[in-house]
Amino acid sequence: MRYKLLTEELLDEIERLSEDDRSYWLFLSPSEEFKGRWEVSSVDSRFFFDFEEIIGHWRTVSPAGLDEFITAAEEMEYQVVFTDDPTSMIDAYDHLKDPPPFEIESTLENTINGFMPWQVEGFNKLIKDESITSGLFTHDTGLGKSLVAASGLLWHQKYGHPFDIAFVIVKNNNKIDTQRKLKKYANLDSIVIDGTAKKRYEIFIDIESRLQEENLIIITNYEKLREDNDRFIKLVTDRNVLFFFDEIPTKLSNRNTQLYEKTQKLLWKRFESRDEGLAGALPRAKWMRCWGLTATPIENSPEDVFNYVRLMNPPFLGRPKEFYDEYGAHTNALSFKTDRWKNLDKLEGRLEVITHRASKDDPEIAKMFPEVMEDPKLIDWHPKDRTIYDMLANEAAKVLELDDEINILSLIQVLQMLCDIPSMIGDSAKNRKEFEKAFWDDEVFDGPMGSELALKLIETLKKSPTNTTHTKLETLKELLLEKHPNDKALIYMTWASYGFKPMCEKLNEWGISYVTYEGTAKQRQASKDLFRESDIRVFLSSDKGADGIDLPEAAVGINYNLPWTWTKKKQRQGRNNRVDSKLKTLWWYDLLMADSVELRKKEIIDQKHQYHIDLFEGKAVEDTASSRMSKQDLIWILTGVKQQ
Repeated sequence: MRYKLLTEELLDEIERLSEDDRSYWLFLSPSEEFKGRWEVSSVDSRFFFDFEEIIGHWRTVSPAGLDEFITAAEEMEYQVVFTDDPTSMIDAYDHLKDPPPFEIESTLENTINGFMPWQVEGFNKLIKDESITSGLFTHDTGLGKSLVAASGLLWHQKYGHPFDIAFVIVKNNNKIDTQRKLKKYANLDSIVIDGTAKKRYEIFIDIESRLQEENLIIITNYEKLREDNDRFIKLVTDRNVLFFFDEIPTKLSNRNTQLYEKTQKLLWKRFESRDEGLAGALPRAKWMRCWGLTATPIENSPEDVFNYVRLMNPPFLGRPKEFYDEYGAHTNALSFKTDRWKNLDKLEGRLEVITHRASKDDPEIAKMFPEVMEDPKLIDWHPKDRTIYDMLANEAAKVLELDDEINILSLIQVLQMLCDIPSMIGDSAKNRKEFEKAFWDDEVFDGPMGSELALKLIETLKKSPTNTTHTKLETLKELLLEKHPNDKALIYMTWASYGFKPMCEKLNEWGISYVTYEGTAKQRQASKDLFRESDIRVFLSSDKGADGIDLPEAAVGINYNLPWTWTKKKQRQGRNNRVDSKLKTLWWYDLLMADSVELRKKEIIDQKHQYHIDLFEGKAVEDTASSRMSKQDLIWILTGVKQQ
């Protein structure tokens, strides 16, 4: 690396130059605000216009961009000088590619001790460097987040600070898979905390007795942190502890939930002190490191990132008011929530030192994965079904006009049923009728309440809509039997309670074998294993199966209906887009009924994923709208009428 260091002699020499000549000297100083970067300055601020694309609004450069910056400076005849010796920062960056000191079991080709190149960099940046006590791995789905946990555990077992107990916190459907992967990658044994309260009590007693003699790896789901909070606190207190939080934004991005409160209580004996503020946070463990793992770091807005980073490292981004003052651009007058944000490039720079990003958009990573062909299907209605939809849409608009406090989502959901499987309207109406009868008879009703709008439609039509002429089902049939007759397929729909039964009836009618991802954790695991290990063709799931499981055998993915967020859609697509896939091409279809709530819903979702691009892909803009669905968005989805 080419660099000069500022000495007293060089400073004297620069001061003797003419004002014009001095303006061609650029000074790089370690940035206090953006750890791991240099701040660029000069006696003449006009230099910024020559380097704006490289150093950004906040005029900083990272080790990754240093060579490009110096090359550009030389081409424009600038002189670059460092005010402090940059060797340690440059060496740290250069050593990101060093092979890990141990091997991970892998069947993939061209690995480095079993690691893919991006996994090596993530390990060296956020695990091997123990000065970083909390980190965030934002790896696209399929890039091996489970290996992060395996490598972190191995590092601390063999080379790093020894731990007494390590926790891998995952979603409820991912405990057994995680246990299998830790064993597969690193031959690590672990204990799963699950089951009834009595069974969990017995597991905790066993853990406490074994901790006297050995270090232990514990796998559990987020809900157990809340249910068994006192027992977890007892395990953590005054011990050396590691935490891995898988898909942390989906569970710990809201400070107002009981789970967030209980997790904060688990990690911190004192969250802040009167004298030192957040810097005075006192961990419950004697020594602790925390990592967050996610493919989709933002669910709704940058506030999500602030909340879970604050949980792992309280002082890092400051207090809520400081965060909103720095990055909030506008507060909604009705919800009092920040709905526009600013300075996202600054937030990106602040997070860089504790974040490792790996994306399938990187050409070097993309070439290791199948090519994904996305093909949205805009489906025309059968005239009879179109008439029913329009009638129902008009009724929904009237209901909204009469009562603007009504739950708009409930109206959208009824229209969505008609888009998906019309017979669901009849099921919903039947449930509503039973609910109303129980209500007037003063009886207990423990089933789904159904929709008042669905019941009103059935009473108007005098009969339930049928699936006979439904064109979305016909499109699904064509995809499975004609376009992809020999391929395994994933089908996602959000109606497990209403939609699975008629969907399964259709699959049986078409002679297509399938499994449904539902029931207990054991039943869901069995369905997943059967799909992967047999010639079963279809994996039918709600969003319970949208993350935390690997299904690389499936060449086809079908969003029979869309989820409510871009992140969830991305997670669905990640189930089969895996680095260990043997397929060259994957096909993903969105099935969308023309001129309907789901087509407008897609338009909103496509607009709302901008934060992921802004904050974690280096394309931050000055002022961006929140991705949280507003009431105006929902009215547009329902009626097609833009609200001012």
